Amino acid sequence: GFALIAVPEKQKTDAFRREIQKCLFRASDAVYALEAEKLLALVMDDCKKEDAPKLIKRIEGKIKRQLQFGVVSCPDEGTEPEALFHLALSRLNQ
Repeated sequence: GFALIAVPEKQKTDAFRREIQKCLFRASDAVYALEAEKLLALVMDDCKKEDAPKLIKRIEGKIKRQLQFGVVSCPDEGTEPEALFHLALSRLNQ
């Protein structure tokens, strides 16, 4: 699975990335900062489509704030990175 997470206003992107990284428990999961877009890309390796939102909710509980996020599942919804990015971005604003 793959998720885009909006960086909260007045928060530095890299500091927020480190905060989210600390909430992950699988070594195969990773968080990347997309500085220009003020987004984080969360790559959830071996995460079922229905489990991705649960993982985000668990992160919200740990950091005690609600996140704006968009989740996509691969290969279910595609394998092309750019298409998955744009799909997650469209879900970010819902």
